[in-house]
Amino acid sequence: MELSSRLIKEVVYDPATHVLEIELRQKGHRRYFDVPPAVVVNLVTAPSPGWYYTQHIRDAFPRADGEPHPHFPLPWSRSRSHHH
Repeated sequence: MELSSRLIKEVVYDPATHVLEIELRQKGHRRYFDVPPAVVVNLVTAPSPGWYYTQHIRDAFPRADGEPHPHFPLPWSRSRSHHH
């Protein structure tokens, strides 16, 4: 769903897995894990979704963006060859 926010362009939420994907206008995609549905409802109905995101989501949930999250290793984060 697209939001009229200067910070957030779009949000996608999967209630089955509780994964929230947020596309930021300046910084690209971020994926948050273990996000309760109520938090997503609050985000999309907030008078300022960007403020709600920075206050209640950005630092509150496990996140994957440019860096692979340690609990969700990406295939390319594992090195098969060890240089001595």
